[in-house]
Amino acid sequence: MDEGLCDHPGRNTYDVKRLFDVKENLFDNPKPVDLLASLTSFATDDDDLVLDLFAGSGTLAEAVAGLNAKEGTDRKSISIQMAEQIEEKHFAYKKGFRSIAELSRKRAALAIEASNGSGLRAFTLASGNMKRWAGIEAKDPDTYAAQLEAFTDSLAPDWQPQAVIWEVALREGYSLTAKVEELDIDTSPTFWRVSDEDRSFTICLDEALTLDAVAPLGLTKDDMFVCRDTALDDTLAANLALQCRLKVV
Repeated sequence: MDEGLCDHPGRNTYDVKRLFDVKENLFDNPKPVDLLASLTSFATDDDDLVLDLFAGSGTLAEAVAGLNAKEGTDRKSISIQMAEQIEEKHFAYKKGFRSIAELSRKRAALAIEASNGSGLRAFTLASGNMKRWAGIEAKDPDTYAAQLEAFTDSLAPDWQPQAVIWEVALREGYSLTAKVEELDIDTSPTFWRVSDEDRSFTICLDEALTLDAVAPLGLTKDDMFVCRDTALDDTLAANLALQCRLKVV
């Protein structure tokens, strides 16, 4: 193996310091970027997806970003890291980082920026934005009625539009690199288009819809349209079901 690719702790630490523009160690034992880049280049094709199930210091994400810049390739990487807390005495804590995940995410962002990459998208594991039916042991009809009433709107009280859009997209099998954009349509409801390679869907999370508001979308039977169940009356639901592939949340 090329000596320059071997593990040199001093060099590894220097690379991280240079990227973050700091003088002290942010990571205790960072891995060699050049070594991981060399292994990635050897083991993957130019447009492969590289998955790091234990991102740690985020070395692999930096290696892929640098490799793309060097070789003109389009490798994508997914880094997964639990929110392991950083000790208060550590230099990284003093710099404002509270978890290994935050630090790893920042390193990936800096590496992509330095390599003129296409960007970084970060997700945090959290409870869903859609209510889940809880089993009821009570036989009191009023208890069941109260549960049904709570599900009049299936969205959780603190739901966020982008979070719901991504939850729907992932349930539909869209990739984490799908494009989400707000449509420029001169109507009061807000419509979003989610696109992923050769497929897409439109979603609206407004509280109410009308046929006139949806008309500018020009929906066809091949189009998927997602909206809140509570936004539809029976007539509109029937019309949309005939026009497109209607799904509700």
